[in-house]
Amino acid sequence: MVFLKEDKFKSTWIGGKAIYRTRMAVADGREVIIIAPSIHKFGEEQEIDMLICKYGYCGKEITFDYLCKNKDLQENISAAAHLIHGSSEGRFKISLASPPTKRGINRKY
Repeated sequence: MVFLKEDKFKSTWIGGKAIYRTRMAVADGREVIIIAPSIHKFGEEQEIDMLICKYGYCGKEITFDYLCKNKDLQENISAAAHLIHGSSEGRFKISLASPPTKRGINRKY
């Protein structure tokens, strides 16, 4: 379980640290629960936010495929890297406990 402080973590862009800093300690088939009372968006910038919503956290292989085929992601390599770092690579489950939003942030992780 990871708690993201309210005054520091407002987006999954920053909150992704909960995943890439714990991934080596999480056993396959287990779960990381992220309690994030202030997360209300994906990216810190609108364009990155839209890319995260469009492609989702789907792991390295799928993200590389998207990167090869989509100019918008090619123009924002940092977004592609974020999508990889924020993924469990299918090894473990990620549950994000944050306030619901109109865009359904809880279902995208």
